[in-house]
Amino acid sequence: MPKEDKFEKILFEAIEEGLNELGESAKRAIYFYLNEKFGIDRQNICSNLRKFSQGLNNIFGEGAKVIERLILQALFRKTGYKPEDNWKQIDFEGNICKVKEYLEKAEDFQV
Repeated sequence: MPKEDKFEKILFEAIEEGLNELGESAKRAIYFYLNEKFGIDRQNICSNLRKFSQGLNNIFGEGAKVIERLILQALFRKTGYKPEDNWKQIDFEGNICKVKEYLEKAEDFQV
């Protein structure tokens, strides 16, 4: 499996984990809303991160940052990435890019 596919799989799992913190019915409602309002289906979130983030902001306002942080923390755990001290000041996509760059440099990146 190419590294890109492995990363998307891990990212998707981290998104699921982060949204699970809200409960199953809330997670389903978020997926429904994202699909209806933004045309993002669950399987396409990883390739539509900006729209995903916009959708969360649309639903939760400033509370979206909390959900994004839950997702990022799950991603950090799954990949072994040690974020910089200022990671909370970096936007959602920026943090994901940093993790992806870290993994691209890792010779032994495995799922």
